[in-house]
Amino acid sequence: MEYPPDILADKYLRENIYLTFRKMGITLSFQKLLFMKFTTLLIIALCLHGAAAKTYAQQVNIKANNSPLETVFKDIEKQTDYKFVYTRELLDKANTVTTEISNVSLQDALQVVFSQQSLDYTLYTKMIVVKEKVLSVAANNAEFYRVMGSVTDEKGKPIAGATVFLTNTAIATATNDAGKFILDRVSAGNYELIVNMIGFESGRQSIKVQNNTIEVNMVLKESNTLLNAVVIKGKPDRKRDEYLKLFIYNFIGNKGNATQCKLLNPEVLNYSINKKRNTLDVSASDFIIIENNALGYRIKYLLKKFYSYFNIPNVCYYYGDSYFEEMKGTDEQQKQWEANRRVAYLGSYRHFFRTITRNRSRAEGFYVYETYAKKGMAERTRKQLMDIDTTLIKQDDNFKILLKKVKFEKKDTLYHTLYVSYMPVETNQVTRVYQYADTVTIDKNGNMNPAMGFSFYGRWGGQRVADLTPLGYFVDPLEDRRKTDVATKNTQ
Repeated sequence: MEYPPDILADKYLRENIYLTFRKMGITLSFQKLLFMKFTTLLIIALCLHGAAAKTYAQQVNIKANNSPLETVFKDIEKQTDYKFVYTRELLDKANTVTTEISNVSLQDALQVVFSQQSLDYTLYTKMIVVKEKVLSVAANNAEFYRVMGSVTDEKGKPIAGATVFLTNTAIATATNDAGKFILDRVSAGNYELIVNMIGFESGRQSIKVQNNTIEVNMVLKESNTLLNAVVIKGKPDRKRDEYLKLFIYNFIGNKGNATQCKLLNPEVLNYSINKKRNTLDVSASDFIIIENNALGYRIKYLLKKFYSYFNIPNVCYYYGDSYFEEMKGTDEQQKQWEANRRVAYLGSYRHFFRTITRNRSRAEGFYVYETYAKKGMAERTRKQLMDIDTTLIKQDDNFKILLKKVKFEKKDTLYHTLYVSYMPVETNQVTRVYQYADTVTIDKNGNMNPAMGFSFYGRWGGQRVADLTPLGYFVDPLEDRRKTDVATKNTQ
C-alpha cells in the first residue's frame, strides 16, 4: 500500500486499531480514534502487537529472481494478514530481490528480503511500515559493491536454497532455483564467502572486495557426514547435559552479555571425549543458532572445531563461520542494545584493527608494546612502546599489511609478541598478540587475512561469541567526543 508521508499511514493505523478492537469484542468509536494523537496510536498499536502473534508466526514462501521489491511485498501480503505501508520515493531506492525461501516465519522472511536493501521496517499491529535504514556517518559515506555468483554440485546441477554469507557480517542470502545469488551493500575489504547446504560439504572462498562487482562460482561436494552418522549408534549419554553446560560456558561465555544469550538448537551438537589431551570435543550438524538479547543479534554459527579442557577452566579453542541477523525490539530495547553494542565494540580487536588502518590507534586509546621472547629467558626481556600505525605498509585507502619480524639481533629469538593496552577503561585491558603468518592484511573493517594470522591471550582471548559484533558495525569515539565538546560549549 503506497501512501503520502504521514497521512495514509496515520489513517491506516487508526483503521487497524479500530478493526482489531472489534475482533476482540471491544466497542470503540472510530470518531474518537480520529482525535487521538499519532504517538498515542502507536502506543496502542504496540500493545496490540501480541494480538497478532499468531499471524506473525505464519509460514511464508518467496521465490524471486531480480523481482521488484513491491512485487515481493504483494506476495507476502497474499500469504499473511499484514499490509506493507511505504512511499513511492522509498521504492525508487530499493534493489531488486533474488531469493528462494520456503516455510519460514514472517520474521525470517522479512530479514532475508530487507538484508538486500538500504531500507528497514517497523511492525505496527498488522502493518509493516517501510522506512529508510539509519546508518552511521561513516557508513553513509562508504562505497558499497556487489558479490554475485552461482552454486552447483560436482555434476554442474544448480543447488537451490543454499545459504550464502560473508562470515562475521550481517550479509546473507539464499540461492534461487538456478543456484544464483546476489549479496549487496558490501564494503571494500577481505572476506570469507561461505556456502552451506545440508547434504553437502560447506564451500569457502577468500575474496577481496575493492572497487567493482565480484563474481564467484562455487562447486559443492556431497557430504559423507550423514552416512557416517547412521553407522555411529549408542546409548544416550547421561552426561550430555553436563557437556552442554561446559560448551555454553566456554563458547558463548559465562558472564556479562552471555547471561542474556540462549542457544536455540542444542540438538545439533555432537560430543566426544579426547582422552589423550583430556578435552571435550564438540561438532555441529548444522548452524548453531544463538539469540543474544544483550546485543540484539541472532547469530548463526557454522562450527568447524571446538574443544575445551576438563582440568583447565576457561581455556578452549574454537573456530567457525557466522553471520548476524538484527533482532526487532521496542524503541527502549533498541536503545539498550545500541548501548551494549558500543561497550562490546570499544576496545575489541576489531576496533583496534580499524584504528590502525586509519592511523588513529593512539588517539582512540590503544598503546602497543613489542616484546621479543628469547630461549631460556623471560618474555619481557625487551619491551618498548611502538607506533603501530606507521609500522604497517599501506596498500591503499582500504588495506594495510603488517609484516612479521623474523630477523632479530640474536639467533635465539623465538617469537615476536605485541602487547596491546586499551587505556580509556578504568581497569587497564591488556592483550598479548602473537603473529603466526609472515604477512597479515588488515582492512578498514577491522578484518584480517589470513583469519588465523594472530592468536590472542588476555582480554581479547577471554571474549566469547556473546561479545561479538558483526563486521560493518563500528562507532567513532573521536566523533562522539567532538559532539560532546560542542554540546558542552553550547550550554555554557
